[in-house]
Amino acid sequence: MNKLLIFAGTSEGRRLACELAEKKIHSIVSVATEYGEDIMLAENIKSDYITVRRGRMDKAEMISFIKSQDITLVVDATHSFATQVSENIKAACAECDVKLIRCLRDMAQSKDSENDSSVIYVTSLDEAVEYLNNSSENIFVTTGSKELAVLTDKINDTDRLYVRVLPNTEAIGACERAGIKGSKIYAAQGPFDIETNCLMLRLSGAKFLLTKETGKAGGYYEKLEAAKQSGVICIVIRRPAEQGLSFEETLESVCRYIDQDADTKSAGCNEKLYKKLTLVGIGMGGGRSQLTLEAANCLENVQVIFGADRVLKAVDWCVAKKISFYTADKVIEYLSSHAEITDAAVAFSGDTGFYSGAKSFFDMKNKNDTANGWHIEVIPGITTVQAFAARLGIAWQDLTLCSIHGRESNLISRLRFNDKLFCLASDADDIRAISRKLIDYGFKDSVMHIAVNISYDDEHLYTGTPRDFLDFDRKGLISFIIERGMETKNHPYSLPDDFFERTKVPMTKQEVRAVSISKLRLTPDAVLYDIGAGTGSIAVECAGYLTKGEVYAIEKKEEASELILRNARKAACDNIFIVCGAAPQALERLPAPTHAFIGGSGGNLREILDLLYAKNPKIRIVINAVTLETQNEIFRYIKEKSLSSAEIVTIQISRAENVSSYHMMRGENPVMIVTL
Repeated sequence: MNKLLIFAGTSEGRRLACELAEKKIHSIVSVATEYGEDIMLAENIKSDYITVRRGRMDKAEMISFIKSQDITLVVDATHSFATQVSENIKAACAECDVKLIRCLRDMAQSKDSENDSSVIYVTSLDEAVEYLNNSSENIFVTTGSKELAVLTDKINDTDRLYVRVLPNTEAIGACERAGIKGSKIYAAQGPFDIETNCLMLRLSGAKFLLTKETGKAGGYYEKLEAAKQSGVICIVIRRPAEQGLSFEETLESVCRYIDQDADTKSAGCNEKLYKKLTLVGIGMGGGRSQLTLEAANCLENVQVIFGADRVLKAVDWCVAKKISFYTADKVIEYLSSHAEITDAAVAFSGDTGFYSGAKSFFDMKNKNDTANGWHIEVIPGITTVQAFAARLGIAWQDLTLCSIHGRESNLISRLRFNDKLFCLASDADDIRAISRKLIDYGFKDSVMHIAVNISYDDEHLYTGTPRDFLDFDRKGLISFIIERGMETKNHPYSLPDDFFERTKVPMTKQEVRAVSISKLRLTPDAVLYDIGAGTGSIAVECAGYLTKGEVYAIEKKEEASELILRNARKAACDNIFIVCGAAPQALERLPAPTHAFIGGSGGNLREILDLLYAKNPKIRIVINAVTLETQNEIFRYIKEKSLSSAEIVTIQISRAENVSSYHMMRGENPVMIVTL
């Protein structure tokens, strides 16, 4: 059974205990003073499900109490300004390996207060005193009794102070020790309505109201409105920045946590169904400031955080146990052997949805029984592309996103279709290689922006042309943006024959190419084999269609391989991979194709077709056959394999030529185009 401890320094803490009691959930409520206990009695907060513990505790005492009572869940519902108490609670929970939930007070301030000249916001009591010392008018103080000694020590005239405190001996004693006595003490229990606040301001003759940025339950709005109606300047000490849950979220989280414990104990083997694993994007890794509030709150409250070393270093402020690995198989294996862990997180740099290891957890979830027992949630982070574009002062809506960080990516081909690319890189080697490639493929006029260690202290940004980065040697986390140069031309489809360099190497003519490629029915992500590629005219034309796919040009002649490379660069197609060798042997180690074009088989057509179908039974194949021998071999293969869906077309092209003052048609060899 879970044992719940609530540090109830606010009305939210008392309300939480009451609502949990109605649900028959027991809690131990810790109050610092006798007055805190009296308030609970005055509010008729009593139940068999509520145990009140009175007395202040330091960190050591908290640790001792948590251990002695077998506490498994702690809610910190102390005041926003009780920062030292919250730090002690946080440290004690970390020491005892106990889950902690921070309950924040709900804010309900006036909508216009941020822009209201009568409301002055400060960050500390010292700053408030510095402002107030510029005047000699009366001050109505509602910041409580604990800081009165500091206030009276620094204010220029203590006679100006009228103080509202709780009606208990401790608070009144603090006033007297600070030199504030008699009619200048307003001892009353709030919260107060607007009319009561206005009355006290009028009776005190105050021109200033000193208060803290508390919450709705503390009557904050009523103070602001009363000051406004009374013509009083309100000095507001900002609440410290912190992460946590609203009251409603806290109640829901506590109930869910208690229900999980009850269900797992009654269900036994179903315990795994109630465990939570959160995949958290921590932004760019430059520290806590890069995290969203949701991500920070999650990491602050889980039992264990998995991640790469540099990622864990970026969240070293979290008290949770940190484990230096992040792959799905290792994380799930670890969790399966530590049944006591019910709330864990895996931290990833950048965003969880952009080339992130987070994907592997969902892939594993349906394959691994242990993984399937965890409820997996995702909290996305701020991406590098967002920060990079912001640094450059550009919108990133027009950027095409890709990555060469540990993977292949046909950047040149993508650049033909897109004006701007964003890409993650592995290291400086990638930058040098891409710079060389941009020059070789005709993009020398492009502009490159390079970011190194963006968001870190040693962040550097560089801008230049590809030639400027041929010797780039910076180390760190690297990303870059390429803006295509205005002079770069995107070649059209159906390129003319004279576009290609060919020497004496055979080439499929333009019209035959057009029909053959139409028969292939390529998809943007196709993997195409161009077998017997020759000059590479088919490979180049097809590569132009493929925005995500790739072409493997198989050619056994060295002269032809060199031509393919030159033609690929001329057409700016870096998604062509040249394979030197004869088919079918040269095909064996290549990725499975979705499409194949056979322009030359070297007498091995049957073996080539058998291998293609073995690699992908659903492959689409187009064959160009000129000789009768090749055509007969195709007919025999179709008949033997019962390929009833085969399509056979013969095409013959004639071209007009000048003969003296006349034009005559000169016929090309007929070509049989077979689609399998």
